[in-house]
Order: sequence, then C-alpha cells, then structure tokens
Amino acid sequence: MIDKLQTGKRISVMRKKIGLSQSALAEKLNITTQAVSKWECGQALPDVELLTELSWLFGVSINGLLEGGETFVSSVAVKPVVLPEQAGCMLKTKEQKKLLKSVAPYFTDIEISELARQIAVGDFKSECIVSVCSSEKKKSIAIDLLQLSENTLRELAPYISEAANIAVGDIPREIKRISDYLVCPECNEKLELVKSGDNIIFACKNGHNAKIVDGVICFNTREIPGEQWSLSLRNYEHYLEWQNSPRNPNYKRGKLSGDVVWDKLSERKPKVILDIASGMGGGIKDIIERIDWQCMIIMTDLSYRILSWDKRFFETVKVNPYVELVYIACDCAKLPIKPESIDTVLSNGGFESMQYKRMNGFSEGYRILKKEGETIYNMSIVEDKSSLNSKKWLSLTHSLGWSDEKEFSEQYVEIGEWIATCEKYGYKKTEVEKLYGELPAPDTDVFPFENEIMQWMCNYVCVSIK
Repeated sequence: MIDKLQTGKRISVMRKKIGLSQSALAEKLNITTQAVSKWECGQALPDVELLTELSWLFGVSINGLLEGGETFVSSVAVKPVVLPEQAGCMLKTKEQKKLLKSVAPYFTDIEISELARQIAVGDFKSECIVSVCSSEKKKSIAIDLLQLSENTLRELAPYISEAANIAVGDIPREIKRISDYLVCPECNEKLELVKSGDNIIFACKNGHNAKIVDGVICFNTREIPGEQWSLSLRNYEHYLEWQNSPRNPNYKRGKLSGDVVWDKLSERKPKVILDIASGMGGGIKDIIERIDWQCMIIMTDLSYRILSWDKRFFETVKVNPYVELVYIACDCAKLPIKPESIDTVLSNGGFESMQYKRMNGFSEGYRILKKEGETIYNMSIVEDKSSLNSKKWLSLTHSLGWSDEKEFSEQYVEIGEWIATCEKYGYKKTEVEKLYGELPAPDTDVFPFENEIMQWMCNYVCVSIK
C-alpha cells in the first residue's frame, strides 16, 4: 500500500531540489497550489497523468516517486536566478540580493517583492541559530545569513524558505496566484502585488493601482448611470433572498442553460475560467458543485458591492474544494487581464447586461482567450425577423426608446447574423444549441415587461472557438 505521507515528503524534497516553490510547481502542472500542498502534507496522491509529469520533471521513475529507494536518473542544472525588477531595486547591498536570490526559486514574483520590501526596511531578521549539544552542555550561536557564501545559502535555501513563508503568508493564496494574469487596464503594464501601509494593492510602475478590499480586487469602477441595479439589494440577507428566489419562468421554457453550459464545460475541463459581468454568479452557481477538476474561476463585474456578497456566498453556501475563486471589480469592457491567458470565458447573460458596451465585452473575451480557447455563453436571439411574431416584438421593444439604432441592430439579431458577427470578431468557429423559442407576442401595443426586456426572445447556448 502506498504511504501518502512518505510520498508527500519525497515530492517536497524533489520540488525543493530543483528550486521550485509549491506555486511554481502547481503552475507547471496547471493545477492549484492547494493540490500540491495536500500531496506534501500526505492528504492526497497525484492523479495518474500527473505522476508521469512529476516523474519527468524530477528525473525519477514513478516507482521511485511513490515508494522511494531509488536515486535520480538525471540531474537538473542550476539556473541563474534573476530577481524581479521591482525587488532588485528595493535592495541596496549585494549581500541582501544574494540572500534573496538563494530563496527566490521557492516563491512567486509577488512573494519575492514582499520579502525584498521586508529585507529593505529591516523587518526580515536574516539569521539562523546553530546549536551544538553534548550530554551536559548546549551552546547556541546566531549566524547572520548575509555573511554566508552563495553556495552555503543555496544548500540552506529549502530551510530558509520554510521560515520565510511566515513573512509572506498574510496574503491570500488566490490573490498571489491571480497576479500572474493581471495588467493595468489604463496603461497595460504589469501589476505587482505590494503592501501600502496596512493595505495590500496591485500597482503598476506608472502609479495606477487597485486596492484589495474584503478579498475583492477593486479597480474603482461604477455601475452604468441610471442602471445601478445592485442598490436594489439592501444588504447581504436581501442578497440571499434573491439567490433563493424562484427563477423567472420565461427562462425555463426549454432546456436549462446551466445544464447545457455544464455539458460544454465538462468536455474541456479548463484550468482557468473567467466569468464576464458575473453579477450574482448565476452561471457559476449552476456549475460549481459539479466541477471535479482543479481550476481557478475569476468572477468580474462592475459592482464591488455584489462581488463582496458573491464571495461570502460561494465561501459558505456553494463550496467546492477543487475550485479557487477570485473576484475582480472592474470594467468588463476593458478587463485588467493579460492577452491570451484564459482557457475559457463564460457569460451567463453577462454580455447582454453590459448594454451599450456589449460588443466591447465580447471583444475583450476574445482578446484574453488563449488560442483554441472558447467563449461559452447564452445569447438571446430573434427567431425570424420576417415572421409576424418577431416583427411585433421588435416593434414593441423599439417603441421603448431605450437604445439608439446601432445598438438596437446589434442587440436584436437572428442566429445566422450572430454567427457572422462572431467570425467578424475573429472566432474561427461558433457552435450553437437552441434552448427554447420566442414567446407569443401580446395582442396589445404596450410592452408587457418592466425589466429583463429581452426575455421574450428565443435563447441559444453558443461556444465560440478562437
């Protein structure tokens, strides 16, 4: 029987031997850092396909990895360590840089910058205690790590890094991990995670920044003037009432969107998913409990207020240990995300909720997708513009006067027109599945709905592939 605890210890030793932090190993394997931590704590074993990758990475057979007693079959060259520019600028002496370089392979760039800050201001006590004992006496001395040679520091690095973890452990792991995906929405420069007084912020070299408030990354965005729907929710208890209230029956007249989206998503098992204009997380709520692979989901919306309640909801009501959730309050028409970095973009009515920015949001979804990535979304579609039913609905909707002609023509399209639009925006292919058809038009000149004015339309789930 495989000893999970001993296997975890071997993985930990091998990881440190090739100079990787838990988060760096997780990134190489396209899994979460929590998964690596569980292996090394003896709580779980890697999946079979990951054992092969670990065997290759560590240069040891799978048998040696699981049962030990086998030496490495290849050696891993020591690569020169280059500190992140921001970290290097903080340190004044070559001894400080030498110390930081010795432990840098065990940390992310964000963590390295935080260690550099603490070393620079004197908050990081760089010494080790050496004790020599006999049967009667014990002598302990403190050795300044800054005075040790580069080779000695490299040998001690696994132990120094274990202690240094305490210095960088007050920043949530998901916040550290998302830093690899963030760019400044104003100047497109990389955003670095730094401490500013008692605050944790993401900042670029041009001085733009985003605060982290209650676990939400806030880019100081506001909802569309006159459409601040989040203010209709008084507090978190009211938010929960909405979450538990029955859905509009007009959206349940055919296949359920969540079931179809799940079928598409589970075929691909993406590692990084971004939900555009996520609102109250309706799309994520439909699928999160079914996810059985390690992944990160990024929820994005204009409203910090809603996202802060989403965070409470998904941490207490809809919990899945496989899923790492990140919340970003931002303009979804100008996402603070690196190009071609996301596996799958989701939208559960999110594009439509962006109103006049709808196509900007759709274009952003394309920009941030990796090549061969896909955008999975539901889309309200006009059944047939030449039919009497569609003509009546279009006339009633147009009479509301809430949109200009260009916006109206973009919002109300047939499925063929929409597929052509997807091609225009760069997608090589769009697969569609119809959920239900149009409602019968009313025998009146008054539009029958006060809100959700597109609920009369037929609905499709679309998968647009980059």
